[in-house]
Amino acid sequence: MDNAQIAYNQISMKASDSTYDIDKPFTTITSPTTWGFYVYEQGCGAIELDIAQMRGNGYQWSVQHGGGYDLYYRQLSQFLADLRGWHSANAGHYPVTVLVCLKGIQDSENFPSQLDRYIDQYLNGGQRDILYTPSDLLSGTTATSLRGAALLKGWPSLDMLAGKFIFVMTGEGLEGYTNDVRSRLGFSSVDCGDDKKGPATYLPGKRNQLFLNYHLYGGDANIWVPNLQRVIADPSILIRGYIVQDSWWGKASQAGVNFLATDNVTYRWPAFAPRAQAKPQTTLFVSQNSGLALSISGSSKSEGAVTDQSDWVWGGNQQWRLESVAEGLVKIVNVNSGLVLDVDHASNMNGAKVHQWSWHDGANQKWRLESAGDLDMYRIVSLSSGKVLDVSGKSRNTGAVVSQWEWLNAPNQKWRKLDV
Repeated sequence: MDNAQIAYNQISMKASDSTYDIDKPFTTITSPTTWGFYVYEQGCGAIELDIAQMRGNGYQWSVQHGGGYDLYYRQLSQFLADLRGWHSANAGHYPVTVLVCLKGIQDSENFPSQLDRYIDQYLNGGQRDILYTPSDLLSGTTATSLRGAALLKGWPSLDMLAGKFIFVMTGEGLEGYTNDVRSRLGFSSVDCGDDKKGPATYLPGKRNQLFLNYHLYGGDANIWVPNLQRVIADPSILIRGYIVQDSWWGKASQAGVNFLATDNVTYRWPAFAPRAQAKPQTTLFVSQNSGLALSISGSSKSEGAVTDQSDWVWGGNQQWRLESVAEGLVKIVNVNSGLVLDVDHASNMNGAKVHQWSWHDGANQKWRLESAGDLDMYRIVSLSSGKVLDVSGKSRNTGAVVSQWEWLNAPNQKWRKLDV
């Protein structure tokens, strides 16, 4: 398959760390104004800019590694103008990911709209045609979060993102930037301070943050490689690792890191290569209506614990194993508890509780997965009742109960099956 047809989250690329710093090892840059052209020519698909905001004037930003705003540093507007000019000269380029690290935020309440307006003015010229934004990811879904939207529709392929920039914010004050994501120009990341902790440590409560930003240390590779490999198959998450050097580049690539950020971009590593793959071990079911995952409430391991829907955070209570019990029939086993999906008392009634129970080979524990017509969507049908898994009241809220109901061809009865 041509790389251009691979989804954005399934690509691994060389990235420039502290791109603006011409004192880094790639000092063949002769002028700061050539930086944007140079790093792309070196095979980098992502860059990083550290920025500080001017006190008392939210519309001034300098690019620097540390400290407060400085008028004598090159301004963010100049870098954005460089990108705009380079974009105009290189129509149809692969998407460029711009990591913006917030180092000094002086107006925490208003900075999200101030920064977006600034980017809009100096990069877009008031037209948002060259950005891929959170609202683009949400479009066409009824998901209540960016994670839900990514699970339902997936990230676009590189050819669909041709000529686009994707901005990702990290650093100070991100709480404000993750609110009202539909109006934001950029995405935001989760700063993962300890490379020995896996993504599941950082995901809870981060339903609108799809990028994980890890400082990777070569000496910890035996820990972070298997931790990061566990989320390779996840269609929503992207991982940036910094500072990746030649001695452990192969380890970071093996771990499935999307953005391998280095301060020496002249290393001859491949750019835009297919991300490492891992054999999926479990299954995730995502409601078409809400973008939330089929779960066992409260991560319970007890018989009788009910099913509900919740934000996908890589919980064992959200992961299932499908085990064949007869031709076309499976038992659906919860990874966390080892118990199976079961219609309470083998009821045939609409609204009957669906919970977990020990396997006893009952018809109320056997299920058919049938195509629901829409791409990658299934209805999950009970053998005993002929009814389907249904999110009660067509709710899009976390914690809404999942029961059985007669088939109505409704989005709250359709589930995307993802092997993770």
